Amino acid sequence: MVRKIEDRRLLASALVLVPVLIQGCAFTPGLQVKAGPEGVFRAATPTEPEEEDNYILIPVNEQLVAKMEAGARPKSREVPPEWRDDASQYDYRVGRNDLLQVIVWDHPELSLQGTAAGADAGNPAAGPAAAANPGTGIRVNNQGVLFFPFVGAMHVAGKTSEEIRDMLKAALSRYVQDPQVDVRVIGFRSKKVHISGEVAQPRDVAITDVPLRLLDAINLAGGTAVRTGAVAGGTLGTTVKPDLEDIRIGRHGKEISLSLLDIYDRGQIEQNILLQDGDMIHVPTLDRKKIYVMGEVRIAGLTAFERGELTLASALQKSGGINQDTAEATRVLVIRRGKTKPLVYYFNANEPDTLVLTTRFPLKPNDIVYVATADITKFQRVVQAFMPIIQTAIFAGAFAAGGN
Repeated sequence: MVRKIEDRRLLASALVLVPVLIQGCAFTPGLQVKAGPEGVFRAATPTEPEEEDNYILIPVNEQLVAKMEAGARPKSREVPPEWRDDASQYDYRVGRNDLLQVIVWDHPELSLQGTAAGADAGNPAAGPAAAANPGTGIRVNNQGVLFFPFVGAMHVAGKTSEEIRDMLKAALSRYVQDPQVDVRVIGFRSKKVHISGEVAQPRDVAITDVPLRLLDAINLAGGTAVRTGAVAGGTLGTTVKPDLEDIRIGRHGKEISLSLLDIYDRGQIEQNILLQDGDMIHVPTLDRKKIYVMGEVRIAGLTAFERGELTLASALQKSGGINQDTAEATRVLVIRRGKTKPLVYYFNANEPDTLVLTTRFPLKPNDIVYVATADITKFQRVVQAFMPIIQTAIFAGAFAAGGN
């Protein structure tokens, strides 16, 4: 008799528990956003921004997207005045370890010649031809001094070829009547820039008597590159793309950021700055610029930017699109960090005019895109999650009834 009473109590408890569990969808883990008494998941789209305790709800419309497009349109980067150089005034100045060719016309005994390839044998950038030809140019030593017959030591570091020629001409005029002297740099070893990051061949690039600009240096390193394979901090098969909007250039302890897209797509040639000895150029990856796609999409997870840009429609497409079976298309949110509170942009993808705006809505790095779950799906998931408990209660009840 005691056993039957206990079984009946268990059945009664289970029957009371079922509606409570069904209501548990309100407490299921996930994004809980409220806005007013009806909450953000209301049938009608809000028409005005609504500020709550912990966030600001912003309905998306044509005026908002047009304003955001204008703000997202990249502006030409400002090149600091001290980084601007006039290439027409450029002159290569000889440095330590450079190799010079000196020709005194009609006086071969005073001429010291070499080939460009041979004189550059010690420069990794010179290629295999240089390694095969050692050359006979005159090397400027580590003190910036050049030794020449009858003249002796001459400090030439920091001087142009023309200035060195005039110095030699004046010194040789004591031994040769009206000497005709020609001086050329045939081994550029003293000045270079370093290129790292997502280029085909990260390397040092020599600065020569031809002005070296940003695009020149990147092209000499094989251009920007998309890599597929094992990368630091990544996994095998990871695709790494260059961030063309954020090329870093360091000089004398300072750093600026320039955009190759400003040069390629927008014709901002002032971004193609003239490089100097010791400049450090880094092409970063787009890995730092990602958004998070969550909720009822086919493939949830991280989505990377393309060429520095990404729209909401593109992000959803990269995630396989909205799951039509389980998603509530009237509840698409973009959550973004604000100055004081998170900003929650609200889309009703069932409205054609709002759906079109997803193709223009510009995302920012670290945005969260959330596609809400349909209410009936929430109900089914909660019931399924608690079904083992419910079944246990039902079986207990059936057992108790059978015992009467």
